[in-house]
Amino acid sequence: MEIASLHASQSLGIASLDASQSLGIASLDASQSLGIVMLDFPIGVSYPFRSRHAFRAVIALLLSMLLASCNKSQSNGPPTGDDDPLWNVPMEGVYFGGPAIGPDGTIYIGTSEAGVRDTLTTHGLYAVDRNGRTKWKYTTSKSIKSSPVIGPDGTIYIMVGIGTDTDANGLASSLHAIDPQGQKKWECPNLGSFGVGPVPDSPAIAKDGTIYVSGAHDLFALQNGGDIKWSYHFPDLDNVLGDGTRYHLSSLRSSPSVGDDGTVYVNTLEGPDANVVGGIYAFSPSGQLRWHHPGSGCVPPAIGADGTVYAGYGSYIPSGTPPKLVAINPNGTTKWELLTEHWIMAAPVIGTDGGIYVGTSQHPVNRPGVFFAVRADGTLKWRYDTAPDVADDPPAQTNPPDIYTGASIDSNRVVYFADEVGAMWAIHEDGDLVWKRLHTIGGPPWGNVMHGGFAIDDAGILYYGSYNPEVGLVAMRTDSTGLAASRWPKQAGNNQNTGRALR
Repeated sequence: MEIASLHASQSLGIASLDASQSLGIASLDASQSLGIVMLDFPIGVSYPFRSRHAFRAVIALLLSMLLASCNKSQSNGPPTGDDDPLWNVPMEGVYFGGPAIGPDGTIYIGTSEAGVRDTLTTHGLYAVDRNGRTKWKYTTSKSIKSSPVIGPDGTIYIMVGIGTDTDANGLASSLHAIDPQGQKKWECPNLGSFGVGPVPDSPAIAKDGTIYVSGAHDLFALQNGGDIKWSYHFPDLDNVLGDGTRYHLSSLRSSPSVGDDGTVYVNTLEGPDANVVGGIYAFSPSGQLRWHHPGSGCVPPAIGADGTVYAGYGSYIPSGTPPKLVAINPNGTTKWELLTEHWIMAAPVIGTDGGIYVGTSQHPVNRPGVFFAVRADGTLKWRYDTAPDVADDPPAQTNPPDIYTGASIDSNRVVYFADEVGAMWAIHEDGDLVWKRLHTIGGPPWGNVMHGGFAIDDAGILYYGSYNPEVGLVAMRTDSTGLAASRWPKQAGNNQNTGRALR
């Protein structure tokens, strides 16, 4: 077929321009810029253009336009993440705890009702396979505010019920042990939980199988199917202030963390007056108080390979403990402190470089949370201020969002965290933003992440629970091969949420 006397550039409405010049590329053939060799077609073949040169010009033009398009897409800054998850499983209730991953890859997560009271809603522990199919549900009549914890034999442990003023002095919570088929093995009643607050009340499991639970008033050590091995009674608190209001955070304590030597650490919030001092309590495996580091916190500490305890402190009381990240030596003395200006209500985690990564809340400065990366020597590595990212989000304008979620770090050294409005961030350990997903509440991309944080399996699938029941449990792909090979790469230490390092 012959097309009479038209140069390829003219046929595209570009008068007397070489394809490379039309794209502002001086003296460069687009095919060369892409590293593509253009074939020299035989003379005897009939072309849709008058000459081989015209045909090559068109191809070069198209390839150049493609190249320009690619360059443009790469120049718009970090991507905002994939809006579509691999799958999501809607469930009854919301999540305050995060997921756990069993030995066979099953994902476990429990549901709660707004986190502070029980209702007629039927809650439960869900077991979901890697393809998003629900295997079974263990039904409970009370909320599950804990993240599930998985023992070495596959038993799943959850705290059922929330301790509040309406139930027997906060003692109506109990620990349930459930087998991998969804059947209850045993129950230890009347332990209670701190009940109010954003941090999941989860048990921890030591190497010797002892289960530790922060109850309403005591730390319990359980063995042999729920028998109490020992308990420690924390100082009693007067929850009623002088004006008759209830100081509902005064009994807040963290889930336990367990060191390599069996030492158990609990972070406690200070009381409304100077008579009740909070901070880190360290206990021997037999229940003796080894030391107490004064402070005020409610999130579980992370424990370094050398035994250093990393804890987040802060207080609602104006004259109380200032917000800071603190490193404590194994003997209970202060190693270093870093003032943050924001209360730390997210569990610190440890990166592959030995650095500590932690998010903060708005209190007491009334602005969105800041995420900190701190070197092992206590110096600031970098900080990420979330305020500009959420400035246009209406919920963030009325209530500056806290970062309650403990971060998780993957094998590519990418740190994932989220705020209570639903924004999510992925930032490399070196401080480079990988992606962010904003304005998620009530719609794409798939609801806000709750306080128990993320789990990441060996296939690089990241799991989290949403505050939106219509979203439920979410699975999204990463480019990793699982959690980072660090000492404490996520809240509760590992995908089984045992509260101790498994590596």
